[in-house]
Amino acid sequence: MGEKGSKCPVFLFFSVNASGQFCGVAEMIGRVDFNKNMDFWQQDKWNGYFPVKWHIIKDVPNPHLRHIILENNDNKPVTNSRDTQEVRVPQGLEMLNIFKNHVSKTSILDDFDFYESREKVMQEKRTRQSIPPFNLQKIDELNTGFKSIDLSAVKSIEQPEVGDKVKK
Repeated sequence: MGEKGSKCPVFLFFSVNASGQFCGVAEMIGRVDFNKNMDFWQQDKWNGYFPVKWHIIKDVPNPHLRHIILENNDNKPVTNSRDTQEVRVPQGLEMLNIFKNHVSKTSILDDFDFYESREKVMQEKRTRQSIPPFNLQKIDELNTGFKSIDLSAVKSIEQPEVGDKVKK
């Protein structure tokens, strides 16, 4: 883009790992900002941010796309792709047409309640793991130690009388 001075759209095909389907198509509409990070990644293997515009959000099962082969990925089907796998223009156009024409009754938006609940449980678990557990035996030892102090052996502390100098 920068070398030729022209703009070429970059489309991103999204799939949830092990879901057996693709779930949407978005267009990258801005540059990557490596100084901005998002805090929702479960792994720290990515950094940076870029804006996208969603064009299609719907579930497309893998069997509808499995026939699309990527020469730049050892001739594997597009359904065997991993993060950042480049899809060349002819295969990308075929994928776009399948997304456009596929009739789907579900989308990833239907699953947000499930993922929000799961994320809440995971955050609570991380919080519990970061708080050190109480050592009840140590607390009992401390309490026993406090109970066994013989206060009658402590000499009384005399209060200074009026006019006495108190050392500081």
